[in-house]
Amino acid sequence: MCRGCGLLYGSKHRAVQMETGRAPAPPPHILQQQQRAPAPPPPSATHVASATSGSHGYGVPPPSRPPTPVYQPQTASAVVGMGASPVQHSMSSIPVAHRYRQEVTEGAGASDRFRQTLLKIVFGLFVLFILIFAGTGLYYLFSQETVEAPVAQVPVSSPPPASTAVSPPSISDIAVSSRTDMTAVISWKTDKPATSQVRYGKTETCGLATEEVKSLVTDHSVRLSALEPNTTYYFKVVSKDASNVKAEVAGGSFKTEPAYLVGTSVNNRAPDFTLQTIDGKKITLSGLQGKKVIVNFWATWCQPCKDEMPYIQKIHQDWSGKGVAVLAVAVNKNQSLAGVEQFIKDTGYTFTVLFDSKGEVAGLYQVSEIPKTVFIDADGIVRHVQLGDFKSQEEIEDILTSF
Repeated sequence: MCRGCGLLYGSKHRAVQMETGRAPAPPPHILQQQQRAPAPPPPSATHVASATSGSHGYGVPPPSRPPTPVYQPQTASAVVGMGASPVQHSMSSIPVAHRYRQEVTEGAGASDRFRQTLLKIVFGLFVLFILIFAGTGLYYLFSQETVEAPVAQVPVSSPPPASTAVSPPSISDIAVSSRTDMTAVISWKTDKPATSQVRYGKTETCGLATEEVKSLVTDHSVRLSALEPNTTYYFKVVSKDASNVKAEVAGGSFKTEPAYLVGTSVNNRAPDFTLQTIDGKKITLSGLQGKKVIVNFWATWCQPCKDEMPYIQKIHQDWSGKGVAVLAVAVNKNQSLAGVEQFIKDTGYTFTVLFDSKGEVAGLYQVSEIPKTVFIDADGIVRHVQLGDFKSQEEIEDILTSF
């Protein structure tokens, strides 16, 4: 290899000589030395002969070989004068070795540029991958939230806040009244309107209960019925206000009266009976417990009976909403059901009319004369017996308010 131009010599150099048929152009530094050196003398035949026989390179030949003739390039004017164009002359004037060197250099430059571009692309992709990986890791790190397993929500009843808590009704003045052999009345008061109910029983557990009275009142009264005579009962009073807040207070105990005699005298238990109305409905006296009952015995042929009926009708109109029931029992003496029906239709009375077709009820109540009226309290106890007709409505009202 030549240290000045970097070209390979040897077999490659000889191949170039054989292809072109002439010696290759010397390197640029040799040309510069030749241009600065003085013109050599004309070559001799011996030099020409040795040049044609072959050469091993540029510069001074070895002692055994004749010197190589100096390369004299043609001028551009001479080439143009021979009929060739300047471009053709510039291309043809470049020796093959120089063209080969230029091609090798250009190919090596292109290959280097391609490798550099490829390395830049690979490096850019690597950097992009690193950025994406790092960004994904940071997002995962900062976007994670603590996820807890869902816990079943169990509704827990808790009292309202202290500022909005509703206090239960305050119960006071508990009392037991109207005790009989089978009934009793429990009364109490509350500081605000509330419902009414009583739990009772033969033991302190109070396993029985009355039906809840849903009307909101402050004065409460509940009647117990179907009790056993001469028996001790325990009870508790229960009230709920409008917010359904309940108060329950133990009321103590009471004892029922010994069994009452059944009869028509005062303080006797009124004999129970069942009769049919003139409309065909059945009425039972014991089914009216809890109400005051007026039982009036009469007949269509009895003038005093007909004289007091307007007052009885007025009591029915004014007191039926106050827990009073009127039963007008038509006896079967000297009258028929049809006659009774016609009389009631003509007079327009609206109280309940019963027809004692067999006279059994008149016998139970020992009716020997009419009109006869028996007043029975809500517990089924006879409280007053009236023989003869009433002279006014007020007379009947005074008896009702007496028990």
